[in-house]
Amino acid sequence: VDKYVGKVLEFKQANVTEMLPLSPLACVVSLTKLFDAVATKAHGVVPNSEGFGKLLDMWFTYSVAWSIGAGADEAGRKKLDAYIREIDAQLPG
Repeated sequence: VDKYVGKVLEFKQANVTEMLPLSPLACVVSLTKLFDAVATKAHGVVPNSEGFGKLLDMWFTYSVAWSIGAGADEAGRKKLDAYIREIDAQLPG
C-alpha cells in the first residue's frame, strides 16, 4: 500500500487528464473492491504457497493501475503505466 497508493494518487492529480474525474476516496474504494475480487484462490493466491507474496504483490499492482487509472484518458493511462513501472522496476517494460 505504502509503495503505490499515495504516490500514484499524487501523480495522477498532477499529471493525468481524466475523462471521468474520480476522487481519491473513490479510487481507494475501487482499489479495495478490485483487489478483493482478484486476489483469490481461483487466481492462484493461496496463503503459505510458493510465490504467494509475489503473486499478491502482482495482483495489488494490477488493482492499483486499473482502479486509480480508471477515469484517465489514453495519454493519462500511458503516463500512469510508465510511473507505476518506475516505482516497481520488476514489472516488464
